[in-house]
Amino acid sequence: SEAGQPDLQINSIDHVNLNQSTNDVYPSASNMAISIVTKQLTESVDALASAYHDLREKFGQAPRLARTCLQDAVGTTFDKLFGAYELGLSRNVRHLEHASSELRELSLGGGIVGQVDATPAEYRAALLPHLHSVFDDTSIRLNPNTADAAQNADGILRFASELEILAHNLIKQARDLRFLSSGPEGGIGEVILPVLQAGSSAMPGKVNPVMPEFVIHCSIQTIAAVSAVRMATDQSELDLNVWEGVYNYNLLSSVSLLNTAITNFTSKCIVGLEINEELNLQRSQVSTAKLTKIAQATSYSEALSQTGDH
Repeated sequence: SEAGQPDLQINSIDHVNLNQSTNDVYPSASNMAISIVTKQLTESVDALASAYHDLREKFGQAPRLARTCLQDAVGTTFDKLFGAYELGLSRNVRHLEHASSELRELSLGGGIVGQVDATPAEYRAALLPHLHSVFDDTSIRLNPNTADAAQNADGILRFASELEILAHNLIKQARDLRFLSSGPEGGIGEVILPVLQAGSSAMPGKVNPVMPEFVIHCSIQTIAAVSAVRMATDQSELDLNVWEGVYNYNLLSSVSLLNTAITNFTSKCIVGLEINEELNLQRSQVSTAKLTKIAQATSYSEALSQTGDH
């Protein structure tokens, strides 16, 4: 110590950890971490939705054949396909942002199992101004019922569910593009994906839809991670849920994984995607599409009579 100054003995429990507990600090830090990284994910999803919007601008009026149950249906346009992808992702962003905002309601100041009276009022009063300043975010708030915050993790579960819905949405889109780009001679071949790499060392010229498959891989892993989060919420008992480690690992890693998948899917697959306009025009005029128009103008029976199957 300096001359004339007494030695200061800092104790990790008595001083550094004063008025804090793993019961309230750890889940609060966890929630903030998940909420912060989610912003980057929603920006990536927005960028993917924007890329689909650009495809609508470029190919929206091009005709294509719709399928239901993998069978020929009616003539439609690429605007309907890409527009549905865009709107679905926009909903994902909106719901993720709402779920993320709920995580900014913290249990900090609750101490052990939410016994707020055990912490000084001055300490609790200083929490929000400090948090707002550190994170530059005035939406951060404290749960008025700290016992509820200690026991219940429904906010985490809600966020995990929205993350899972995004993963399912991405799988649907990636599978569609994988299917529509199949071929080039023995498949559908109506969509042309950017070529990234050779698809086989044994089959010259083979090109695989690696980016849609990458998205599917990452989305399946996310769904599995969310299952682990759900199991952890089921393990809460009595006055404290102690399974934040499961939440943190699975949700933080899943947000990062999906962000990587979506960013690459957008830049290396959706941007640069083309369509086979001639083939799509030809297939949009198949007999099923024509007969549907006849049925709409006359009757189903009249249209069916023209197929010879009556």
